[in-house]
Amino acid sequence: MSAATALPANLDDDPKIPTLNRAWKKFMKYRAKHMKPATLASYATVLNAELADWMPKRLNEIKRRHVVDRHASITAPAQANLTMRILRTVYNFAIDHYRAPDDSAIITSNPVDALSSGRYWNKMQPRANHLKKHTLVAWWNAIDTLRDESVRDFARLVILTGLRKTEARLLVWANIDFSDKVLRIGETKNGEPLALPLSDFTYTLLVTRFERRPAGNPFVFWHDSEPGAAIGEWNPVLRKLSKEAGIDFTTHDLRRSFVNFANACNINETKIKQLVNHKSARDVTYTVYLQADPEMLREPVQAITDFVLQNAGRDKALAIERLRNPPERDESLLFPPARKRNWRGHYISTKEAKEQI
Repeated sequence: MSAATALPANLDDDPKIPTLNRAWKKFMKYRAKHMKPATLASYATVLNAELADWMPKRLNEIKRRHVVDRHASITAPAQANLTMRILRTVYNFAIDHYRAPDDSAIITSNPVDALSSGRYWNKMQPRANHLKKHTLVAWWNAIDTLRDESVRDFARLVILTGLRKTEARLLVWANIDFSDKVLRIGETKNGEPLALPLSDFTYTLLVTRFERRPAGNPFVFWHDSEPGAAIGEWNPVLRKLSKEAGIDFTTHDLRRSFVNFANACNINETKIKQLVNHKSARDVTYTVYLQADPEMLREPVQAITDFVLQNAGRDKALAIERLRNPPERDESLLFPPARKRNWRGHYISTKEAKEQI
C-alpha cells in the first residue's frame, strides 16, 4: 500500500480478529469518503438480509465451505452473487486493515475466493430488453394517459437522453444550463461528470416545467403532494403502462432503448458512449475533447429525438407546441370515474381503479 493510501497506524491497536460486524463498521467509516451513501446503504441492506447470522462471527470462523453453501442457499442468483461480492470487499478491507503489532496479517485469506476457484459464481445474462421502434407509438400513447405531468415528463426525458433513473429523478434546476441548452450532472454513477446537450424537444420540455415550477421545490420532477420533494418510486405506474401499451419495460430499458436508437441513427460508438457517460479505455484523446465540448454531441442528441418522435407518430412542431400549450384533457377517457386520486393521479377509491395501478 502506498504512503498516500496507507491507513493510520493507530487506527486500531487490538490485534484480535474482528467480527464481521466490527469489520463492516470499520469499512463504512473509512469508505464513507470514497463511496456514495446510497451504495453503503445498499450494502448494509444486503448484509442484514442475507448474512445477519454471520455478523457476530469472527472472520476466521467463516470458512470457504460456509461461503459456498450460503451462496447456493440464496434463491435469487443475482442476489447471491451480490451478497458475496460485498462480503469479499469487506474481507479484503479487513485483511489489509487489521494487523498484528509486527504488521503481519492476522487474517490471511478471503473465504469468498472459494467461489472463484470452484467456479460457483452464478452465470448471469445481462438484461437486453429495450423498446423497438415499432412499439414507440403504443408507448408514447400510454405515456400521454398519465395525469401526473412530472411522471409523464420524466419518462419522456429518460428515453430522449438515456439518463439513469436516479440521475433523472433527482435532477434539480441547478443541473440545467438554459443559456447553453445543456444538462449538466457533476457526479454520476461512474464518477464522471456529464454534459449533455438538449434537443429542441427536451429543451422546451424543461423550459415549460421551469416556468410552472412550484415555489420552494428545487427538483425538475417535483412531487405533487409533498412540498420540496422529488417524484417517488414509479413502479406502480410502470405496471399500468405495461398493461396499457402491451409492453413490458423498466426505466433502465428506456436507457437501453436510447442506445439502440442512437445506433439506428448511425451514431458512432465513441459518441454513444459519451452520450450515456460510459468510460472507455479507447479513444482517450477524443473522449476528453467530447467532454470539454458538449456541442459535439448536439447533432447526435437531436437525431435521436427526431427518430423517436417520428417513430412515435408525432409531428415534432406540434409536439413542441403541445408542451408549451397543453390541450384540455378529457379525463373521462383516461381513467374510470372515482372520488379520489393518489399523488400519481391514479384513482384509488374503487377496486377497478386499484387494479389499473
